[in-house]
Amino acid sequence: MKKILLLLVLSVISVSSLAQVFSEEENERIDLALTYSDNGREDEAIAIYDELIKKHPDVSGLKFEKAYCYYQKQDYKNAYKTLKPTLSAPDANPQYFAVAGNAQDMMGKPKDALKTYQAGLEKFPDSGYLHLETGNVLIGLGYTAQGVGYYEHGIEVDPGFASNYYRAAQCLSADYPVKAIIYAETHNLIYDPNGPRWPEVSKLLYDAYNENIHFEADTVRTTFARDRTITIDKKDVESGASPTSLLEQMSRIARELSFSDAMNESVDAEALKAAGGQLTLAELTAIRRRFLEHFEAKEQDRYPVFAVQRKVLDAGHWEAYNMFMLREGRPEEFKAWLQDHESDLIAYFEFMGAEDEE
Repeated sequence: MKKILLLLVLSVISVSSLAQVFSEEENERIDLALTYSDNGREDEAIAIYDELIKKHPDVSGLKFEKAYCYYQKQDYKNAYKTLKPTLSAPDANPQYFAVAGNAQDMMGKPKDALKTYQAGLEKFPDSGYLHLETGNVLIGLGYTAQGVGYYEHGIEVDPGFASNYYRAAQCLSADYPVKAIIYAETHNLIYDPNGPRWPEVSKLLYDAYNENIHFEADTVRTTFARDRTITIDKKDVESGASPTSLLEQMSRIARELSFSDAMNESVDAEALKAAGGQLTLAELTAIRRRFLEHFEAKEQDRYPVFAVQRKVLDAGHWEAYNMFMLREGRPEEFKAWLQDHESDLIAYFEFMGAEDEE
């Protein structure tokens, strides 16, 4: 699968942590190379790294930096060629495998990229980043359920890596909307509250509700559970997916039914009728509050987002929290609400800031 951007996480590279290996002059040269790389002057940066690699051939971080410059130049062949020897280095880290695999993928070799990511996961099984890249390639090859499985496993082993929540929410929103809601909200609330994807995820979150709550002739029909039959994708069986992977697929679907049942109990047809059949932010705020009451405690305990929600609710910030979290779905309604509730939103921000400091 072609990649438009390499994740910004790669901007934190390993040579800076090895500063003690280099002389003061060499450290200055590295700083200059990083500046060149940041400003599109990759060839000048590569020349500096070549000088330093001759003096320090065993410092794999220098080769990583050089490879990253090639990657920025879209010279994926040389990026991979430079990185390949570092994958067996004792100081290798998950980013080496990630960039190497990315380069292979960009060269039109997704299956080779998959092998590289898998080799990285053997050495770094708790890398959320490598789970993300593995999932991306699998989905690009048509193995969607397996790919999403990697995102979800990445969430389990590396819960602080926000991109797996983002990709899982994107992929699950069409067929497993309530699970997408969980991941989208976790991404925006806990792990990437100020990131550039926040507005997109806020809109996805609102849409997941709006597209699955239908007001028709004074009644409400929900479609959070597309099909109550638990099935497995034939492709995944044929591809040799492990029994554990297939079981996780079934468990995910079973949990989705539980989420859906709780959501069905939370929708109030009369309230939607009073709102003209529109899913306003105000009504969705009420639905989500009732959902917390109906959704089983043991299921809530699987996801930290619900613990945060309960704290927000108990502290009296539920309305401000929901208006802010869902605002991209109905921005005009949010703006109108904000005119009279700016102090409420500030109080919510202060509460969350205090929570972060604890």
